[in-house]
Amino acid sequence: MTNALVRDVDSDVGRPALRRPTSLVDALQRARTIDRLGLTFIGPDLSTRDLTWKQVALEAERRCTRLLQTGLTTGDRIAMFAHEEESFVLNFFGAILGGLVPVPMSPPTPFGRRDLQLERVASILNRSHATCIVGPADLISSLDALAKLCPKLRSRITYEELSRYSTDDDSSTYVVEPQLQDLCLLQFTSGSTSQPKGVEVTHGNVMANAEALHDLLGTDVEQRVAVTWAPLFHDMGLIGSLIPSALYHSRHVFIPTATFVRQPQIWLQTVDRYRATITTANNYALRAAVKRLARDAAFDLSRLDVIVVGGEPIHPQIAEDFIEALRPLGLKETALTPAYGMAEATLAISTHRADARLRTLSIARDEYECQRQVRLAVAGEPSLVVVDCGIQLPDHDVAVADSEMNLLPEDRVGEILFRGPSVCRGYYDDPEGTKKIFFDGWLKTGDLGFIHDGHVFISGRLKDLIIVAGRNYYPQDIEWAVSHLPGVRSHHVIAFSVPGPEVERLVIVCESLVVPDSDRLDRLIRDLIVREFGVNPHDIVVADAGSLPQTSSGKPCRAQARNEYLARTAIAT
Repeated sequence: MTNALVRDVDSDVGRPALRRPTSLVDALQRARTIDRLGLTFIGPDLSTRDLTWKQVALEAERRCTRLLQTGLTTGDRIAMFAHEEESFVLNFFGAILGGLVPVPMSPPTPFGRRDLQLERVASILNRSHATCIVGPADLISSLDALAKLCPKLRSRITYEELSRYSTDDDSSTYVVEPQLQDLCLLQFTSGSTSQPKGVEVTHGNVMANAEALHDLLGTDVEQRVAVTWAPLFHDMGLIGSLIPSALYHSRHVFIPTATFVRQPQIWLQTVDRYRATITTANNYALRAAVKRLARDAAFDLSRLDVIVVGGEPIHPQIAEDFIEALRPLGLKETALTPAYGMAEATLAISTHRADARLRTLSIARDEYECQRQVRLAVAGEPSLVVVDCGIQLPDHDVAVADSEMNLLPEDRVGEILFRGPSVCRGYYDDPEGTKKIFFDGWLKTGDLGFIHDGHVFISGRLKDLIIVAGRNYYPQDIEWAVSHLPGVRSHHVIAFSVPGPEVERLVIVCESLVVPDSDRLDRLIRDLIVREFGVNPHDIVVADAGSLPQTSSGKPCRAQARNEYLARTAIAT
């Protein structure tokens, strides 16, 4: 490989340095000689299955051979349902070894409308030009309509077919050693603000982001034990958790996402059982952990060095409550590690060093909302509390720009820009979309925030920003406030703006815990928003539980909610 990223891993005195891999393929090839425990998969019934890294490597090679024998060739896109963790991981690695380009996809849920889920699958297959789809037999057999909807799709391969295949001749596997500029995978965005797009992540992107994160977090790869529940079709689960474990041949324990959602307490139980040193979380996981924590819990979390928290703007109260609740169980004050990133950056843009404590800023609300200026709040004045998302990754740059792309100084609010070797090539087969996200070498993140004392603070999405009568409101703040009202289903609230005759209008949609008393909730919500934010909502919609749109990763889909609202009101008028 040309331009190989080969450096020694910093090591403790007296311990030999470990040579860093040049690519994910290189790491998997070297794993053939590593006979220590690598991956542990927890089943839906809580049974476990352990694989050494040697077993992982050899099994991935066998699946690589089988995939190539179906007629797939280097560079072909292969869509993969992230349905069963073990099958997905081995098939993903097999595709990578063969020079194929995996397209991870979320499996259809049993509760969603079948026609809409089929439409989403077909959209991703067509956008990626996938020629093959891989998944469990029962799911694959239920997607017969794909043949008509996706003309480029040539084959469908089941998990069972790939797992049954074996060869006695391990040397027969044809492994493609990639160049750094070669496409590694297509990571489809969750679609929280628009239609999902296929982010072109190269092998160089993957290596650059993984190494920068390793350097910043400073975790000991030989002692590293990761526990994750994040879905493998999401960049946090795939690029943030699985791939670093494969690159450094460290231990990794997988909790099925569906099991975690049903039983959130399994997360900390597993961290305790396997003496994990690193894990990942989002607001939901932190909140659920505290809510389900038994009074007599006897977990030992003292070995947990890093909990990388991301996926959405981090709510300061949730983070502080988590630290306070778990401190008696040995959780280090420095363990909670807020981070900021996005698929277009491969994963991470900023995070903290492993020994940093959680830090928040209380800033003056009026200057922030009206002037886009940051000033530390004084006692008694209206304020916003924002979480510190750390410093930029090594060998990368972060900046803030105004609407005309003029770079701003510290403590000015604008769009976050990012550049460096982790930035993706663009969106697959979408030159117009790609053009929109780049400016003069910078990736335009679409996120609002500021830099203070060299640290990155995120306040929300640029497209989600609600502007009423010249004042900026961030939907996350409104949604959080409404979520705590009695009768409202916690954290199932969406706020957005719609056009008005003269100014934008605020609309709030929420789910009710019981048979909705719309008039009562309307009054409660309206009184709260007027009191706390100084704006009278144009409309408040109280919906049944489970009816609000969400992305595949569980985030509120404000764009879809807004479109559905506008469609309904247009029909009504």
